[in-house]
Amino acid sequence: MSNKREAKLWREISWRDLLLAVFVTIALIIGYFYVARLDLLENVIREFLLSIISNLIPTPLLFIIAYILFHKLEELRSERDADEIADKVVLRLIEIAKIQTSTTGENTNFLEGLPEISDLYLKITHELEITKKAFDYKSKQQKLVIEFTNRGSNVIQMKKITYSDMTFGLPKAMLSKSYRVDEGRDYLIPVDNSQAEILPDGKYTINILLDGKHDADKINAWVGKWGYLHLELIYGTDTENVQYSI
Repeated sequence: MSNKREAKLWREISWRDLLLAVFVTIALIIGYFYVARLDLLENVIREFLLSIISNLIPTPLLFIIAYILFHKLEELRSERDADEIADKVVLRLIEIAKIQTSTTGENTNFLEGLPEISDLYLKITHELEITKKAFDYKSKQQKLVIEFTNRGSNVIQMKKITYSDMTFGLPKAMLSKSYRVDEGRDYLIPVDNSQAEILPDGKYTINILLDGKHDADKINAWVGKWGYLHLELIYGTDTENVQYSI
């Protein structure tokens, strides 16, 4: 709750407050050098004033840094949320169009140009949801952790997993060199057969290993732009390829 209040407080701070902090910082720095060169003051008073000014300077300076970092994180978060919402809106529009077509028998033209998505694809994306995205930076080999949960009443079988990067976001070069390239540019992620059969309310966790050590804040800032997971799934007797943005 306190985090939400703090975030709200930061949003209410305007650019005028930032400019005021910049002005105060500059004024304090100028004042410091002015007092240091002022011969009219006794040494004790001069040292006392310099001590006060030097202790005051970091306060507006830290405010400026925190303000810039907060708004940068807010910008990245809003971009991530926009991407996820856009994916959901497109799927929902296609679903509505299919329902309209099935009830009226008329084709809808307002969705021309959107990808062809089957009823099974829509059903699976409703039932198999991403319920966790995390960067495990403490493990011996750092990794992205993506957890899926089966919200439906049918068993879903994980058959194949591939990964592809986005134009902007986590560079594919960060992935472990142990991954093989699958028929082109996508990386093949091994399927964990011990959890490949995802029962209702069951979970499947995909671990994407990274090479080297990376800053947690930097990786977490890319959440939503980590890339795409392409899943080949068996649903009943049918096989479907489904894409998720992570």
